[in-house]
Amino acid sequence: MSDLIYIVNPETRLLSSIKPVKLSEIGMREVRDLEEWVKNYPDILGEELLVVTSEFSKFDKSSRRIDVLAVDKRKKVVVVELKLEAENTFADLQAVRYAAFCSTMTIDDIVQELANHKNVDINESARILKEFWGVDEFEELDDKPRIILAASSFDDQEITSTVLWLRSFDLDISCVELTPYKLDEISKLILVPKMIIPLKEAQEYQIRVQRKQTIQSKSRLKDTSFAVFWKKVSEEFNKMGSGLFIEKIANRYYQQIQTGIKNVHYEFLVRRGSSVEIAIHYEGSDKARNHEMLSKLLVDKDDITKGIEYVFSVGPAGNKYASAFFSIPFDGNLDSNELATACSGLMTQFIQRTLKRIEESATG
Repeated sequence: MSDLIYIVNPETRLLSSIKPVKLSEIGMREVRDLEEWVKNYPDILGEELLVVTSEFSKFDKSSRRIDVLAVDKRKKVVVVELKLEAENTFADLQAVRYAAFCSTMTIDDIVQELANHKNVDINESARILKEFWGVDEFEELDDKPRIILAASSFDDQEITSTVLWLRSFDLDISCVELTPYKLDEISKLILVPKMIIPLKEAQEYQIRVQRKQTIQSKSRLKDTSFAVFWKKVSEEFNKMGSGLFIEKIANRYYQQIQTGIKNVHYEFLVRRGSSVEIAIHYEGSDKARNHEMLSKLLVDKDDITKGIEYVFSVGPAGNKYASAFFSIPFDGNLDSNELATACSGLMTQFIQRTLKRIEESATG
């Protein structure tokens, strides 16, 4: 239930209360009003956010749209789901699905969407993002977007119970009430934002824990350089007879394997503290061509993935690339010989099942 707000008459010293109203009762709409407020004043959600785009719908084979897509100061992607009133909606389930869709977004995707949203070029978009984060160089995004549900009221126990339950699994999901109060005598609204889940104290504690975990994860990866890990991987991979070879060891979070086919390569990519991706990337300047070649490959998806236990995903088709990959989970420790062996073996299997198909589609 929303709090009452009292107005003090400075002449009579008397109080008069104003009560909340529903946005729908006063003719407000989700896209025309609520979404515009959040786009223009994202801090009404209780924190400093940079809006990347709105009505985002670039999902493979889906017409669904994210109301607002943003990033926060912790370099996390934020999915914002807006409702006039949350009662009897599936806002929580919608937002979880959208977060899953966005879990494979990369820095390049964010920079491109921000450029489109602000109608600027890529370089200016990158500058805006770096300035917001206070960094000189980008790090790759993690695969755990945050969720913010915002509505004028959350008088729906099903949603709040679901949100609290999801938070117990370390999903960063919150509820913000944007309660309107109507001042009849001056025909104006007062909009009062209030974070109801989590409580401020719990949120601050969670942020401290997440910062500590991030520092620990980065520290582990710094102590064991990427070059050492890729050396282990390459030594194993080059002996496995895939037909391709790693010739130059990288000292960064990804290691490419050239195919000899224009705009196509295989790639190992470390998602900090969560997984190593075993991927194929189509990175030509022709977006339609990238997507066409990936689509041809995925016709044989069942054969490619048969008997492999790891999760197989298709990355978003950005302006520069399209990708498909397996994910091998890991705990942030690149010292593991078992991890290097698993990565090498899976990449060899992936290449053996796809390289001939790629060559055929490239010449077809």
